[in-house]
Amino acid sequence: MTGSTSALYFLVATYYTTKEGDQHFTIKYADGTGHKIRFIGTVHSGDWYHQHTLIYTDDVRYVLVPASKGSKTFHRNMHVLQWKNPHPGRMIESVVLSSDPAAPMAILVVAITGHPG
Repeated sequence: MTGSTSALYFLVATYYTTKEGDQHFTIKYADGTGHKIRFIGTVHSGDWYHQHTLIYTDDVRYVLVPASKGSKTFHRNMHVLQWKNPHPGRMIESVVLSSDPAAPMAILVVAITGHPG
């Protein structure tokens, strides 16, 4: 990413969604500093399969994706998490997901995009 970024948007899906475990994204800035974003199941993403777990808050929006033919449900649930960059003037060098291998939740990161500052 080049230039300033005022916000990042993470398009994710989760299954076996739970609050358990230590999942987080680490934002690494070009100046060597970093920022951790804790990712909490049932807060930042609902389960991909169950429609009763759709989340809609100031920073999270659900997205319904058509399921494959023959599926037991019509849609799969994805969520967009918005993260407002506390340092919009710093260039973001990388984004790293760390997921607790002992936690039951799986996180599928589909896309990450930014909004220019």
